[in-house]
Amino acid sequence: MIRKPIKFIVFLLLGMVFAFQPARVQAQNETPGANIPTQTPVPLPQGSITGKIINQNDPAKEVGELEVMLHILDQDQNELGMLHGQSTADGNFTITEVPFQVGLGYTAAVVFEETTYYSPMIWAEEGITEANLEVAVYETTPDLTSVRIEQMHVLFDFAQDGMEVKELFALSNLGERTVRAGQNIPGNSEVKASVLFPLPENADFINFEPQDNTRFIKYDGGFADLASIQPGEMVNMIVAGYLLPYADPQTFSFQTTLPVQSVN
Repeated sequence: MIRKPIKFIVFLLLGMVFAFQPARVQAQNETPGANIPTQTPVPLPQGSITGKIINQNDPAKEVGELEVMLHILDQDQNELGMLHGQSTADGNFTITEVPFQVGLGYTAAVVFEETTYYSPMIWAEEGITEANLEVAVYETTPDLTSVRIEQMHVLFDFAQDGMEVKELFALSNLGERTVRAGQNIPGNSEVKASVLFPLPENADFINFEPQDNTRFIKYDGGFADLASIQPGEMVNMIVAGYLLPYADPQTFSFQTTLPVQSVN
């Protein structure tokens, strides 16, 4: 009477064990996503940009073989890349394998007589893979006669250590040649400046905009600007900042070696 229930319980337990065994999972050799087709990037259409470098003082005169740098920019004029080419002696050049896409801009730059010149900016158009650029260059002169301060602004701010001054200059060159390297810098015989700017003798913490360590040279009583001044109105913008110690009475006087058209 006792053996039958025991056999029944044993069979019941064995059935439960087999019922709860984990099912076998077959290994899959396929890599997830293997059947999804990959997208190949579509290359941008390519074309060519031709152009000519023209000496504005003598258009028939050869400019020589010059390196041409083609700057490629986006709509915000951030540089995306640069291609290089070479002009012939008469100034003609062709740059190939130029990517064309609506929204891209192009400008060509050359260095002529130690001054960098740029062509006007052009923009890519739908379906167009050719363009033409013209780079105007000028011969140079050390003569400052045609240069003037078109606009000048003087700003004052009162700080704890003294009066902060900012002088803003907009230079125009009314001549037909680029002005450069005609002014001797006091205490410096290595280079010459395009123009000199006097500063108060007690000016301290002198700084400049644009912040270019190779462009401005300080000397006792002023600073020198080495940048070329190309023909045109308000072609160069300069900001000179400095600190003046407080005095009683506080006075400010402005001196310049250039004629001034407007001051405020």
